[in-house]
Amino acid sequence: GGHAPALQRQKSLSVDKAPVHVAREMGRGLAHCSLGFVAVFSSFMLLFGAVAVLQDEFKFFPESISYEVTKNGDVETVQIDHVALASMWLEKKTPGEAAAPAPPMQPKYAICGMDLFGTPLGVIDYALLAEMAYFDHEADIEGLLGEFFDEGSFELRLPAAGRPQPAASLPRAPAAYAKEPQFFEVLFPALNVSVVSIRGTDVGRMADVIEDVKLYTEPVVVQLVALVFPTMRFVSEETVALFIEWYGRVLKYFGLESEALYYERLLDYMRERVGRGERVVLTGHSLGGGLARLVGTIVGLPSVAFSPPGIGSSHRKYGTLLADRGQLHNANVAIVPEHDIVTRIDTQVGLQQVVTCEAASQLLSIPCHMLEGTTCELVEACGDARFRACKFTFSLASIATSVWALVREQNAERILAISGFTIVAGTTLVLVGTPW
Repeated sequence: GGHAPALQRQKSLSVDKAPVHVAREMGRGLAHCSLGFVAVFSSFMLLFGAVAVLQDEFKFFPESISYEVTKNGDVETVQIDHVALASMWLEKKTPGEAAAPAPPMQPKYAICGMDLFGTPLGVIDYALLAEMAYFDHEADIEGLLGEFFDEGSFELRLPAAGRPQPAASLPRAPAAYAKEPQFFEVLFPALNVSVVSIRGTDVGRMADVIEDVKLYTEPVVVQLVALVFPTMRFVSEETVALFIEWYGRVLKYFGLESEALYYERLLDYMRERVGRGERVVLTGHSLGGGLARLVGTIVGLPSVAFSPPGIGSSHRKYGTLLADRGQLHNANVAIVPEHDIVTRIDTQVGLQQVVTCEAASQLLSIPCHMLEGTTCELVEACGDARFRACKFTFSLASIATSVWALVREQNAERILAISGFTIVAGTTLVLVGTPW
């Protein structure tokens, strides 16, 4: 009987220590997960960086987009093929149809028919201009401008040493070799407005993928943490922004944080335009849309972004550039397709127009991010005086054909060197990171 009180005390002590033990184990688990994430993230960044160096060394930058104009009688069709997956066919109206008054139609979206920022340019115009930014060659951009806009109504400008010059006299390296955002400017003299179109991620350039990761690592990490700790979603957005700012400083210490140097040339170019008092609108898709909104917010210019990542929680990363949070909502418009996973990164700001995506069930909803699908949805929903119809397709079947054609056209040694290194390095990372 004398041992009973002692046993009871031991049980009570073990019960009291249980919460401490659980908390300690949770802390260790979180620490291990954090270290594991940093290790895997750093390893893959090194891998991507090495592949980017090889690409630059071999000057192997396959073109990911092309267009073709075909005629069937009086009907002209512009076909754009992007990354061997997405294709868009824009069937143009004949001159007689274009001149005739269009039948009245009920627009599906509020943004349909809206003259954005006091100019006659509408959302479909900006979508077409954002599409052109993916092309490397000036001749392709000029050709598409001629297909979609009246001859003589525009003037193409491309940046050289931070100053706009006519394309015909512009000496510059191929756009694919550049280590900074690619963009062009189109002046519409009769409308007294210029549009600067910024290229999105080029999947054929590993450097673009690296910048994507570095720009949006922090908000993605926060969203992943919120999946484990759902109550974090009740934390104010400004508190999350402070955490992202702190986390960004940690990444910067390890050299994994994106610096303003990546888009510094674009920022300087736009500051010069503002200094001249010119009327300018920025546009872009995906990464290009995110940069259009970011740079437009910093310099105080309007922007139209298609499928951009958000900036609401990560704006404090650019604290020295943004005067206050209110700037985020100034004159920026975002076209956000349903089920687009890229637009779910961070939180959206400004005016948003959500549009339907009919291909949400295909391949993790990737078709919903393609600008070609968004453009067709806008053409069909809003109507356009230039086009009879727009058709969008997305298929994995064409990848093998495109890769084989690339191997035949390009130096096969370059492809084998880059592919071999990627396979060996990726396998090594998996073996090293696997807990045998």
